[in-house]
Parts: sequence; structure tokens; C-alpha cells
Amino acid sequence: MRQSRFLHSLAACIAYLLTTSAGNLAAVAGSTPLNVVVSILPQAFFVERIGGSQVKVEVLVGPGKSHHTYEPTPQQMVLISKSDICFLIGVPFEKGLATRLAFTLPNLTLIQTQKGVPLKWIPESGGQGEADPHIWLDPHLVQIQAENIYAGLVQKDPEHRDYFETNLKSFKADLEQVDSEIKKLLAPFSGSEIYVFHPAFGYFLERYGLKQCSIEVEGKEPGPRHLAEIISRMKEHQVKVLFVQPQFSSKTAESIAAEVGAQVITIDPLAPDYLANLREVTHQIAEALSLRDPD
Repeated sequence: MRQSRFLHSLAACIAYLLTTSAGNLAAVAGSTPLNVVVSILPQAFFVERIGGSQVKVEVLVGPGKSHHTYEPTPQQMVLISKSDICFLIGVPFEKGLATRLAFTLPNLTLIQTQKGVPLKWIPESGGQGEADPHIWLDPHLVQIQAENIYAGLVQKDPEHRDYFETNLKSFKADLEQVDSEIKKLLAPFSGSEIYVFHPAFGYFLERYGLKQCSIEVEGKEPGPRHLAEIISRMKEHQVKVLFVQPQFSSKTAESIAAEVGAQVITIDPLAPDYLANLREVTHQIAEALSLRDPD
């Protein structure tokens, strides 16, 4: 009798442990994060804000690199092949990459996060087929991208829809807050020109009533004639700061700045902490514009 009771209790205990273990395994399996690949660092910030603990994000264009000159390595192609989602944003190298991935990895989910974003043509391209890809620098446009990221995550992991939606709302609230701060800081300088070496801040500056003046022409350093025009214009407008990006050589910018008596200041369009970087860039621009003598 005692042995029978013991065996019954043991069987019940084993059944309980098996049930509990199975439940835990299911919970672990259900919470396994999606493997996600993005093109640039700001995208990683967006995806991590929305995906939270349910995503593991890898970035193709790492710190200090430029998406204009990037080519994926064989190791990165292997990484992509093991991913669940690849979030694209419209930078030039993605055109060939997306075609290759669609052909070789038909099961990989490709999400075009720039879908629905109103693009602007780069002035130097003459409006002939080259759109400005720097859409992540305008927090209004990032709201559209965030919705596309959310939709992609839900498509792949519908069980966590509510979790993603909560994170999306929180992220969008932060975008609205930083937008409000930027408007307040830059409003006194509406209509002013900002000189940059590489034209990465067109969407950002236009959103807040400023104008981007680029040293580069069609992605190339200016020739002697254009350089002379730039220097003359900068002197006329009492430009005190020329902005450069860490992904490009600042040698030409430093020569121009020395000629006009301006400072060279670095602002990064690809910084990983997106919201903090927008605030930093805004303060740098406001400070640069405040240095100009009143008309």
C-alpha cells in the first residue's frame, strides 16, 4: 500500500515537473527575440525602442562608416541570412542589396521603413532621380518610419502586438517632445542658412525653417570656381561655423573655414543615441547662428 502511494506520488510529481518544464520551455521559446538587421545606427535605436526585449538588432554600417561608400561583407551576408527581418531605410547601397536578398533569401522579411515618407530631391542632382536619403533626421518623418517598423515586427511576431504598440506610443511621445524642444530653440533663427560640408541635414533644417547650404556638389568636393563662390557667400553672410560629419575628411572644410574666419564643428547624422543627438545638433546649430552679427 505504502509503495503504491509512493509510486502514485512520484508519478504525480514527475507529471508536475514535466508540465512545469514544458511551460517554461514554451515561455522561453515564445520570448525568443527576433533577429533583426538594420542599415544604420539610428535605425537600431528606432527598432530597439519599439521591439524592446523582443528584438536583437545588428547594424550593417557601423560607427565611423558612411552609408554612401558601404558594401556588405561576406560575414554580414551570412548574418543577414540568419535574420528574421531586415529593415531598410532607402540609403543608396540598399538598392542592390534588396534585390540580391529577395532572390537569394526569399524567406527573409524585408521591410521598407521609408514607405509613405515624402522624399525630397537633392538640389545638386537637378531633380533627376536622386532623392535625399537622410529621412531619419526629421522626427516627423521618423514617426512614419516607426509605424512601418511596428507593422513589420507585428507581421513577424503577432503575439507581442500589444507590447510593440505600447513601446511605439512611448517612442512617438518622445519624438513629439524632442520636436517641441527643437522648434523652441530654432524659432528665433527662422530663414537662416546653415553651411555643411555634406548635405545630410536637409530634412531636419527645412522642418525647422532653416536652409542647408552644402559645400559638396553631387557628392564631390567643389571645384575652384564653386569654392570661390562659397567663400564669398560665407563672408557676405558672416558665417561663423562650418559643420562637418565624422564620416568624411574635414581637410577642405578646414581650409574654407580658415579663409572666412569660421570654426569647424562636427555633427553626426549617424549617432547611435538618436534623441540625444538631435538635441545636441540643435544646440550646436543655435549656438552657431547666435554668433552672427545682427543685420
